[in-house]
Amino acid sequence: MADRIRRLDEGAAHVVVPDQPVLEAQQKNGIPERFCAFVLKDRGIPRTGMEIFKDGKKVGNVTSGTMVHAKKIGLGLGYVKFGLHPFGTKLEVQIKERMVPIEI
Repeated sequence: MADRIRRLDEGAAHVVVPDQPVLEAQQKNGIPERFCAFVLKDRGIPRTGMEIFKDGKKVGNVTSGTMVHAKKIGLGLGYVKFGLHPFGTKLEVQIKERMVPIEI
């Protein structure tokens, strides 16, 4: 997965060095996905490799997740298609056979 991680995906364009060809290509052609945090709106714990969906179509993957026991909520990090990363976006993560609503 480390080969997928690029600074533009993470919203850090201000640290891009102009002679890095991969990053220049992303600046020119657009960023295909964006790294973001999300909260589960129902019971569950997101885990690495789980898929993220919008309207039944896969739009991303979970990179990590945990349960905040004090608040009894699941939190996660992952990549979603560019444009689906703004705060308040509602998506779903597949946990086992169940689709659990999430909010960015």
